[in-house]
Amino acid sequence: MKHRFEQLALLAEPIVVRPTRRMTQGELESYLDKAADILRGNADHSEFRGYVFALLFYKRINDCYGEEVRTQADTLIKAGLPQEQALQLARDPQNHHFIVPEAADWNTVARTAKGQLGQALNDAMLAIERTNAHRQNNFDGILTGKIDFNKQDELPRDKLVNLINHFGSQTFDRAHVSDDLFGNAYEYLIRNFASKAGKSSGEFYTPAEVGFLMSEMLEPKAGMSICDWASGSGGLLLQCIRYVKKHGGDVRQLFLHGQESNVATYNISRINMILHGIPVWEHKQGDSLRDPRHLTSANRLEAFDRVIMNPLSRWRTGGTTPWPAATSSAASPSACRPPPMATGPGCSRLPSRSRTMTRKPANPARGWWSCPRACCFAASRNRPWKRMARTRRPTPNT
Repeated sequence: MKHRFEQLALLAEPIVVRPTRRMTQGELESYLDKAADILRGNADHSEFRGYVFALLFYKRINDCYGEEVRTQADTLIKAGLPQEQALQLARDPQNHHFIVPEAADWNTVARTAKGQLGQALNDAMLAIERTNAHRQNNFDGILTGKIDFNKQDELPRDKLVNLINHFGSQTFDRAHVSDDLFGNAYEYLIRNFASKAGKSSGEFYTPAEVGFLMSEMLEPKAGMSICDWASGSGGLLLQCIRYVKKHGGDVRQLFLHGQESNVATYNISRINMILHGIPVWEHKQGDSLRDPRHLTSANRLEAFDRVIMNPLSRWRTGGTTPWPAATSSAASPSACRPPPMATGPGCSRLPSRSRTMTRKPANPARGWWSCPRACCFAASRNRPWKRMARTRRPTPNT
């Protein structure tokens, strides 16, 4: 004990600040559950989850940015710079991954009067998106897409104030919550909302156990490019990252790509990647079958080392939207995929739906249902063809 006091006496400055206590996974998950409980009762789960996700992301980047500014300013002050000059240099956008304008600071917005709080939040989130427009993975639409804090029928002012006070009671910088811990808690919140959503949860969430099994089967490695054409909330791509990290690989050399048609789910996946601190990723918004966005400079579908996905059932049934007719142009992405319905020139083995159901297949030895092409498989899942499949069996190959 005497030796320890002697060491403390040798310090140039006394220790006056206690070490920061980090939140545990259980504490953070319980904290987020309370945030979701505040909003229950007025909006359904698909609506109020957007408010919780947006505010959580806003608070996280606000606290992390403030932490980076304070750390850099302290370093510059110790180097001999005046405080004002140090703060100005510490706020240089080139020194940060993302920026929060002073007018959009959480503490400034949280002190807004109750009647103007919704508009103040909308303005702050729009300012953050515009300020970070220079980033490779910018925030365009993450905080403003389908989120309006002025909708008092969905989000009463009293509940909004309670939610702001709840998030304001905890600091979410990296000193208190690491990227991995915060990202895991965000996934927990997604899973929690998915369990409440029932069958519709498959649109944005795949159970972690399924994703773990798929990543074990694919065995991704550092340096590979991986794509999820039905990315949802991005959980499958994150499972690939965990696999690489578990086997000692460098996740910074893993190139992740995704595409999602639903705008709200697309924003959830982008937030998920940012909160996990993923350095390299590329997400696109759009229908992957009818409008694939990951294309080469020659307007062809981009090739990836691994493709991991959990497509919805409508991918296998052809969906409800009519498909464009296939073209013969090699530069057109639609030429890479045949139409799922036999209404165009895509497949010679399938009779047109306008023809009679009793017509014999083009290849009687195989039968129309055994065509290896994806268009025949998709068409066989549609209701009129299912009736034929039950009454007729393929002739075995001899």
